[in-house]
Amino acid sequence: MNGELPQAAANVKHIWDRRLKQESPLHGPLTLVYATAPMFVDPYRPHAQRAVMIQEPHPNNAAVLARVQQLSGRVDFHMPFVLENARQDVWNAVELNRV
Repeated sequence: MNGELPQAAANVKHIWDRRLKQESPLHGPLTLVYATAPMFVDPYRPHAQRAVMIQEPHPNNAAVLARVQQLSGRVDFHMPFVLENARQDVWNAVELNRV
């Protein structure tokens, strides 16, 4: 029972740290990662173009979110997420779609 409270506190701290990073327009540098095609294979459809993972460096949140807006809706933009240099995720696909 004693180990649960510190772990719960660590989880809350991780969530708030991540949220604060998202709220800061100058937080960075960051890397936008996305696929050029869907990452799954549908066995009932003809094989489409294979997906390629793209990594784009950006100086901060403001720049990476502007790039996501620019790419949003394109047929070659799938499953985006944003990483810090430490390879910790800052934004996932659901959150990027929300903003």
